[in-house]
This record gives sequence, C-alpha cells and structure tokens, in this order.
Amino acid sequence: MKNPATKTVRRRSELQHLAIAGAFALLIWFVWQFWQDEPPVVAMQRSLKQVRMQWVCINDHEFEALGLYGSRACMICSAESYALAEYVCPDHGEHAVRFVYEQGEQGQPIIGRAAFDDGEWKIHPEHIVCPSCGKPMHTKPTNLFKRKKQTDESSNDD
Repeated sequence: MKNPATKTVRRRSELQHLAIAGAFALLIWFVWQFWQDEPPVVAMQRSLKQVRMQWVCINDHEFEALGLYGSRACMICSAESYALAEYVCPDHGEHAVRFVYEQGEQGQPIIGRAAFDDGEWKIHPEHIVCPSCGKPMHTKPTNLFKRKKQTDESSNDD
C-alpha cells in the first residue's frame, strides 16, 4: 500500500515543475517579443480605378469620375478628356494641370504626360514644373472635411 503523503509530495512537485516550465515559456516569449523588429506599417492603397478625380475635356467641361489610365470621353459632349489637378508654385501660385496616367513598371500609376492651359504636352515629366519659373510644383492641398460637407449637403438636396 502506498503512502498518501508520498502521493501529495509527488503531486506538489509535479505542479512546481509545471509552474516553472510555464514561467520559463512566458519569459522566452517576452524576450522574443522584445527582440523582434517591428513590422513595417503598410498604408492601405487604392487602385487608380477606385479614386474619384476631376476631369476636363477639350471643350472645357469639368466633371468628376473614377480614375483611368489614358484619357476618357467627356460625360457631357463625348470629347476627349483628361484628369485635372491643381498644382501650386511657391512664387507664381496655382496652375491647373491636365494629365494622363500610364501604368508604371510595377503596375503603379505614373504621369505619362502633362499639360497646362497652353496645351503643350510634356511627355513623361519627372516633376510638374511651373511654366513661368521652371521650379517643381506640388499638388494643392485639399480640405477633405469641406469636400465631405459639400458632398453631404448635395446628397441632402435630392
């Protein structure tokens, strides 16, 4: 017949070993987490065909539609139209730029050609530059809250 005290001592010893193994595993997990490099945060990106943008046709009709590689037909007169964006020169102010997107080597949209109101197209521009001084320009910042408010107000008018 076995001694009940021996059974209790063995049980306590097994629980101690289990607790030590669990604590050791937890310690290893914390050390591993500490030495891991943070994974880079990748911003969610939309394809060109998911972005609404301004378009202008050769007859100066402006409308909003989804992005597209190349030009598209005007929604008003069916003439050829191009994407439109406002660019800003620090010295000369805002300029409207018509442009055509092409697909880059990795499938990303790139500006294939761009033109100002004078109609002269620049093929594969590295940067959109000011027609007056030649300095690189940047896109005009937009107020997303104002645009959202206008969209909400126009949807309430229906």
